Amino acid sequence: MEFVSLTRLADLGFSQAFVDLARGGWPGAGNYMGPKSAIGL
Repeated sequence: MEFVSLTRLADLGFSQAFVDLARGGWPGAGNYMGPKSAIGL
């Protein structure tokens, strides 16, 4: 498995929003508060 540096994400076509989330450590991850049926559970 090969990892890509966060500094190269934009060069690979990822949006700036995605890059910012990745650099921020995925803030809010695991805090989904919607209905479980919306995510297939």
